[in-house]
Amino acid sequence: MSRTIFHFEINMQGDVRHSYYTALEALILDNEEELNISRSTLQKWSASKKNEIRHENWVIRRGTASTTQEVRDYYRAYKELGPEGFESKE
Repeated sequence: MSRTIFHFEINMQGDVRHSYYTALEALILDNEEELNISRSTLQKWSASKKNEIRHENWVIRRGTASTTQEVRDYYRAYKELGPEGFESKE
């Protein structure tokens, strides 16, 4: 099963830093001073369908990560079922 990933990008006076988290709570705990936004606002965003939230000097993007086995299983099923009988990843 694909895992949700939160990508945190912050630009502090030209110094850009990227961090990746598997839980929003971990992102919040690790960046409390820089976020300058309420926890509840981030939790509401996380519950929404939106994949990105922007603030003054940072952006959080939500995506997914797949394991090697998940990718192998996906393409194995595609080969067996063909394009007509295969459900897209989207």
